Amino acid sequence: ICTLSLVLMMLVVLVKPIPVQAASSFSDISSHWAKTSILQLASLGYISGYTNGTFKPDNSMTRAEFTTVLVQCMGLDKSSTATASFSDVKNHWAAGYVNAAVNKGVLIPSEYPNGLKPDGAILRSEAAAMLVRALGQKASTGSLTSFSDKTEIEKSMYKGYIKTAFDLGLMSGYSGKFVPFGAMTRGQVCTVMTTYLVKKGVTLPTISSAAATVTTAGSTIKTLVIDDQSFSL
Repeated sequence: ICTLSLVLMMLVVLVKPIPVQAASSFSDISSHWAKTSILQLASLGYISGYTNGTFKPDNSMTRAEFTTVLVQCMGLDKSSTATASFSDVKNHWAAGYVNAAVNKGVLIPSEYPNGLKPDGAILRSEAAAMLVRALGQKASTGSLTSFSDKTEIEKSMYKGYIKTAFDLGLMSGYSGKFVPFGAMTRGQVCTVMTTYLVKKGVTLPTISSAAATVTTAGSTIKTLVIDDQSFSL
């Protein structure tokens, strides 16, 4: 009752409907389409944001970051072996996670003859291959006709993995295309990672979408809604 009274006192000056977003760990995802997936991964400890409190969901994710998140979602520990697999990873902060991915066959060194380039953006085709391998699945030999950019997909060494990832529901396209050579954003990665976890049988945490809204008529506040309870003022 006291809390409600305090809320009502604070609302006396309001003249428009004002939504109050549920609290989250990041300041820049309140209206982002991947918000739920981001918060689920963050609550599981598989991903984090920046020191200024943001997550930057539309920034590209690097290969090192993607590999690190995937290895953790797989339940693997960092490894000190296989450091010679990539010449440009030995002294990198993600070396242990890259080693673990190599040891599990998720990352194939021969596919990166010029080095992994760990700080470069992870491509959608690469992500498809790594996710499929992480589930213990194989590349498909079937024809992928679901996307309008089939010509681009055919140019990718991972075309069979793209087909498997699509068939498994791990990844989908947008605007009718898969965009195999496009970089994945941090928000997109969170979405596919939560899908991967579900495929593994992991129960994801429930993220509350609770919000408070105020309904007005003219300049008079009529109704206060908190969660699913409506209070007539």
